[in-house]
Formats: sequence, structure tokens, C-alpha cells
Amino acid sequence: MTARNPLPRGSAEPLRVPLDPPGFAPPSFDAVVIGCGNPLRGDDGAGPLLVRQLAQTGVPAGVRLVDGGTAGLDTAFAMRGARRVLIVDAARTGAAPGTVVRVPADRLAALSDQPPSLPQPHAVRWDQALAFARWLLGDDFPTDIVVYLVEAACLDLGADLTPAVRRSLERVHTMILDDLILDGPAAAEQPQPVGVFPLPAGYLLIPGRDDETAALRHTLAAGRTPSAWPARLRALELAYRGEIAAAADLLDGDDSVDRYNRFVLRPAGPPVEDPADLRAALGPRLGVLVDVVRFSCGALAEPPELSTETGEVAALVHAAHAAAAMAGAAPEQAAGHLARALEAATPVAPGLAAQLLSTAADLRHGLEGPTDAVLADLAAAGAALDKTDLVVARAELRLALGSAYQERAGDDPEQLRAAVEQYLAALRLVTVDSAPELFAAAQVNLATAYLAMPMTQASDQLRVGVAIGGLRTALTVYTPQTHPQRWANAQLNLANALVYAPSAHRRENLVEAAGRFAQVVAARDPRTDPIGRARALAGQGNALAHLGAVEQATNTLSEAQASFERAGSDDEARVVRALLDELALMVAEIRASRP
Repeated sequence: MTARNPLPRGSAEPLRVPLDPPGFAPPSFDAVVIGCGNPLRGDDGAGPLLVRQLAQTGVPAGVRLVDGGTAGLDTAFAMRGARRVLIVDAARTGAAPGTVVRVPADRLAALSDQPPSLPQPHAVRWDQALAFARWLLGDDFPTDIVVYLVEAACLDLGADLTPAVRRSLERVHTMILDDLILDGPAAAEQPQPVGVFPLPAGYLLIPGRDDETAALRHTLAAGRTPSAWPARLRALELAYRGEIAAAADLLDGDDSVDRYNRFVLRPAGPPVEDPADLRAALGPRLGVLVDVVRFSCGALAEPPELSTETGEVAALVHAAHAAAAMAGAAPEQAAGHLARALEAATPVAPGLAAQLLSTAADLRHGLEGPTDAVLADLAAAGAALDKTDLVVARAELRLALGSAYQERAGDDPEQLRAAVEQYLAALRLVTVDSAPELFAAAQVNLATAYLAMPMTQASDQLRVGVAIGGLRTALTVYTPQTHPQRWANAQLNLANALVYAPSAHRRENLVEAAGRFAQVVAARDPRTDPIGRARALAGQGNALAHLGAVEQATNTLSEAQASFERAGSDDEARVVRALLDELALMVAEIRASRP
């Protein structure tokens, strides 16, 4: 029996059967990604495997994933209602295995609208599927189509993907996500990413529209550091490495992106940019970034309002409003903006979304304290950041999580141990050279957690030594001039640790402690910080008492008691009074024992 031709003889036009009852239209969605091929035949399974990988990593909302497999003509129906179609298939053209080819638009346009000859309807390749879909769907056939072909090396039954094709799939994965995120042909209007890495680099736009820059943009949007930069983007590479002046000097183009990037790195010029002109040059989707940058560097008092912006651009606008709300002591309002920023960033910039999640969790911690829900939020933010190369952000999150555990510790050593684990994790990520302030803060917090832990065995004394070493390191960062409050707190913690540290150099430790307490006393103003100064006096008096300098200790402790009483801190005044009573008793006993 011969197969019938689906067209009546002599027909000039294809015969099409309506696919829907009158009044019904196919559901619409942004894009469909179809993986064609046979997963049982080695490299021919590249398309279906890629679709499964995309399902695991996630795609933007409005994207449908279709494992075409060997379903053949069913893939044509999967294209109905899609604005865009992205197809992945294996190919055998004689090129090097793993070669990736993006099929030119003119080849796609040349596909016939006549039904193709399909002797094997369950072994259909990409071109046959598209030709059939064009004939079948008619006016419903999508016009925005991208096809990725991966050169196969082995199509044997039962074989695995070859290493060359597996590596190429990673590249195609990146290219497809970039296509989806950047919205196809309109991508040239919106170079990406922004907001992911520390400022000012986080505000830079990545120019270009090719496979190389597409992979770079996707890497940065995920919060990862590129292993290599295109030579033409040397300026941006320098900026991401922190060499801002050198980067700005290399940006000498006159196009809108170069002008904007130069403005980010040198807002005051040269050359001096007119903000209105630069906004107009960037266009309605990106122009608002000019005012976001101006707000961040203090040139604008208020952040810009959101208009039609989407994605990470909208996220940056909301983040600027959150910063303004925090500066205005409106944390609830800031939390609302952060939630909207996170919603905008999540589908397109995982790295930025992870940072926003961390900021929102830290803000919630400040509002609610270390509740179980806050700890869960911080842990979730940590898990998201751990997928990135945002080392400082990851360390900051670990510090915040450790602080939350330590706040709720009380007498619970388990909570203190959890805090210590987080502080140690932070210290494994940064050094005193790479992030000095963060490193110092983690050292101080680790020391206070160690000193708060009960000592039940001799090995526990090692923690005191680690705490003292960490506080000494922190004091290489904190100075009375640069960080007066943090310096004073670290000095007090170190001095207290020296007083009680088990050591063969007991007297030397006490002398050092008394000296450090005295430095804090001298630095603290009794008019503006009477209680802080009184505490330093009390510590100094205690150290002097341990040294046997009874008269000097008595005078210092008496001054501390009077300061506490004047400040209304009665409980602390009573503690010092008890120390003075002990000193008086000791002096009386010494005198009574003399002949």
C-alpha cells in the first residue's frame, strides 16, 4: 500500500485543517526550547540532555522546555503559541566534533511552506520539524527562531556523549540562557549584566552581541568570575579587578555603552557627561541607570523612580530605594523594596538575586532579632551565595549568620559552636589583605565567642590563645583614628582576655592588660560616653588589683564606681563596690598579719 500525498492533485495551495474550534486561540508564552535527537545514540542525545539540564538549572518565567527526543512531528505542535523558538540538535557536517553552529536566519527563511517528504516521521531532524511546523501552523508559526547545531562524533547505539560534545553543551547551555535572558533581537538594546559585582564594576554594562560576550555576560550574571576576558573588553576586566583608573583610561569609544561605562568609573569626568544626554543615548530601558549611579555617588539626593524597566535594571532601582529608606530610618519600607528587587533579579541575574536575598535576611535580622525564620533566611541566602564567586558577600553572610547564632546563645554552648563555625567559614574566604575590615570583624566575633564558651578541660584553654591572637590581628586594622569605637571594643576584649588567660607569663599579661585599659580610658570622653569610660576604668582597676598595686587599683575602681553612679548604672556600680570591698578586706588582712 502506497502512502497518500496529503495534497490533492492539482492543488495550488497547501490544504490546512483548522487546529482549534472557532473562537479559540492557542495559548501564548515567551519561548520554547526544543531538544531534538535520540538519547540512545551517543552524541545524538545532545538536544534532549541539554533540555534536562535547563530544567535542573531553571529558566526565566514564560519559557517552555520540550524534550523532542524521537517524538518527531510532535515538536511542531510544541511551537504553537510561542513567540520564540530555540532548537538544539546534533549534526554531522564533517566539522570538528563539538563545533557549535548557529543556523543563519536566511537558511531558516528558505524553508518551504509545503509539507516535507517524511518517510520516517519518528526520526525527524530540526529542518524537517520546522518545515512541517511552518506548513501545519500557518499564521501561528513563530517568526523568531534560533537553531543550535552541535557537531557529533559518535552516533552508535548505546554510546555515551563524547567529551567534546559534552563540553560544547556547556557552551550552548550558556548561549541559550543568554538568549532567553537578553530577549533575542532586542538584546543589543540591553547589554548585561549590572548590579552583580562590587561597585563601581557592578554598574558596568557588557557591550557586544556574539557568542564570546554572551558567555561572559551569563557568567557574570551568575556571580562567577570569567576564566578569560575577550581582549576587546580589557577595560572591563581591569575594572572588575579593581584597577579603576586604568580601566577608565582604556574606555575611549563614543558609543552609548562606552560613554556610560566611562561615566560609572569617572562620574565627574573627564570627559564631563551631561546626564540627560547620556540617559537619552542609552534609551528607555537603560537610561535610568545614569541616575542610579548618580544617587550611589551622592550626586542625587533621591533615587530615580521606576518606569518601564525590568530585570536587573529594575532590581537596581528598587535596591537604591531600599538604601534611601534605610538611610531615612524606614526599615519596613526598605524591606518592601528589597522584596521587589529580588523578584525582578531572580529570573535573570542569580548573583544579584543572591546578594539581595542576603541583604533582605540581614535587614530582617535587625528588625526581628535572631528568630528561627531569620536563621532560615540567612542560611538560604548563604546557600545561594555559595554558588557564586562573590567571596566578600559570602564572608559577610557567614559573619551575619554567626552573629545571629551568638545573639541567641545565652548559656547554650551549642549555639556558640554554631557561631564559631560560621566565623571560621568567613575567615577561610577572606584575608586581612583582601577584606581587612571584614576579616577584623570576624576575628573579634570569633574571639568573643571563644571567650564566652565554658572551659571544662585543659585543651579548652587553647581557645583563649586563639582569641587573643585574633584580637591582636584585628587591632592591626582597627586604630583609634580609623575605627575608634571598634578599636576600643577590641582593646577591651583583648585586655579582659589577658587578665584571665592561663599563662606562664601571668604578670606580663596583666601589665599589658592594664596598659590597654588605660588607652581606652584616655580615648573615651566622660561627657559623651561615661559608661564606656567607666567600664574601661573598672577593667584597669581589676588588672591593677591582680598585680598587687592596691592603692592605684583602689583609686581607679573608686573613680569607676562614681562614674557608674552618675550615669545611673546602679548594677555595675554595685559590682565595682564589691571589688573595692574585697580589696579593703585584703588590705586589712595583710596589715593584721604584720608583726
